[in-house]
Amino acid sequence: MIFSAHLRPTEETTWDEFLEDCAKIQAAGYTPIAASLQEIPHYWFEYAIYNFQDPATHNTLPESADDEYGKAWVDGLNDIKALYEAGYFPENTLTSTDAETFQLFTSDKAAFLIDGSWKIGGIAEAVDDIENFTVVHIPGKGNRKTTDEIGGLSMGYYVTRKAWEDAEKKDAAVSFVSYMTSDDVVSRFAGVSATALKNGAEPDTSEFNSLQVDALSYTASFTGISPAVQDNLSAAAREPIFNDMASIVNGDVAAEDAVAAVLEANAE
Repeated sequence: MIFSAHLRPTEETTWDEFLEDCAKIQAAGYTPIAASLQEIPHYWFEYAIYNFQDPATHNTLPESADDEYGKAWVDGLNDIKALYEAGYFPENTLTSTDAETFQLFTSDKAAFLIDGSWKIGGIAEAVDDIENFTVVHIPGKGNRKTTDEIGGLSMGYYVTRKAWEDAEKKDAAVSFVSYMTSDDVVSRFAGVSATALKNGAEPDTSEFNSLQVDALSYTASFTGISPAVQDNLSAAAREPIFNDMASIVNGDVAAEDAVAAVLEANAE
């Protein structure tokens, strides 16, 4: 998702129109995109390569940098490089921390930020006027509609073997996990986030701020959803891209070589 503080893309906004908006924002003296490519480049990686795929294909690992999926990764990385060369990221995007670029966004000096649903609370706490912020889709191109998104749910509880094998503790442990994963409790934890529940409780929006209300509308407008493909890679395999995005956008490492290095590391 893009949290937007300035120009607000719609569900029909294309990637080319998004680039035009970035140029306008830059000309007005603002940073178009708040992102630390040094610390957390993965959001932009996911959506940049998604723009060369669709919900049915995005979660497929390439076999090589030259196959259909590998080329999508290469093209996506080159789009990030183009954004960097255009100056649409912060000047210090290759050295800054995520906290620094987030502050740039919340202080109304940068227009767009991609982050997870958990960031909504942090934005509300960091800004004076929440009405200046909203949640919109990342503009798409090609086969990917702007309303095709990346998402997933990750939450779990574990019972230790020691507790499981203890007759006196087993029932209590299982009862606790059952309670914590009940529809009512999961709905309370989720708040404005999506859940996998078929019978989840409808949130009471009477106490929601405008950003939380916008987030609910945003999730309801998805036309397609794909898991993050990076989750199919080991931490070590992701390093040639995620730990060395600076070399890619600077042109020191070709996108094709970075993709090949990731796939080679993942095969080991």
